[in-house]
Amino acid sequence: MTEDRPRKLEPWKRLLGVLGLTAVTLASAVGAYYLVRGGGEAPAPLEQEGASPLISNLFGIVLGFLFFGAAIFAYVIILVTGAFTFDFNRPFWSSLKVKLWFFNIAVLVLAAVGLGFFGRAILGPILAGLGLPVPLADIVPMIGALLVVQVALVWLNLWAPLEKACIRRRLEGYGVTRRSLDAGWLVGISDPATSSMKKMTAIEDDLGMLWLRDDQLAYRGDSQGFDVPRGDLLEVERAVDAASVQALGGAVHVILRFRGEGGAERRVRLHASGCWHMGAVKERLETMAARLEAWRVAGATQAPG
Repeated sequence: MTEDRPRKLEPWKRLLGVLGLTAVTLASAVGAYYLVRGGGEAPAPLEQEGASPLISNLFGIVLGFLFFGAAIFAYVIILVTGAFTFDFNRPFWSSLKVKLWFFNIAVLVLAAVGLGFFGRAILGPILAGLGLPVPLADIVPMIGALLVVQVALVWLNLWAPLEKACIRRRLEGYGVTRRSLDAGWLVGISDPATSSMKKMTAIEDDLGMLWLRDDQLAYRGDSQGFDVPRGDLLEVERAVDAASVQALGGAVHVILRFRGEGGAERRVRLHASGCWHMGAVKERLETMAARLEAWRVAGATQAPG
């Protein structure tokens, strides 16, 4: 690894990524609104239909509790059941990452709708009092809630405990002790030669644990594994995976270049898994890069000749 500090994703690219996510969210929210309206005229205000604004707002709060409660309930069920994964004696990651793609949307929508109803009940009358047309006063809080939840779920990783629990159960089936599991780094791996833009679900090809031992670097995952003697670790690279959402938080991924089986060189990109937020991802990658490089250099200086 060179002495130069790894380059993060340029600020303008990070801003462009955030704006892109925001644009997609806004387009989805507006599209859903017009789909519900059926393209017709804006609905008449509830008070013109004889309904009390107070009753309407209370009903909105009740709906908010129901939808947000449903989001929490769904999230807990997904965690408890391992995303409905009941057999850890065979590879699970290829199917789990597809399920998580759908679960993420479901939890996001339920939470956003719940917060939207809260916002509509609280902010709708205020916005209408400020002169905003009633239909807009109703929809603006809904769109705002969707944006807030979307941005929050970009920064946060709701599935951190699920990743940790699933990989621990898988490795325990291999016979890995709990003590060893507590001593490793929870990581995902991918091939840096393959563009992440082509992946529809998770970027990681595999999920597992990485251990840094006195004379060996070891990885055991859901469907892959490798051991790298100290002398065979050739380089610890740092490179931004621009297609990764983690890059928006300033994360710079770690790439290991080493001699694999038969002496052929191999490059593996490491992803920090089991982290609750982007700040923790960035810190984990920095820690791994520093310790791996120090371990590699120490082995080079100890080598004979």
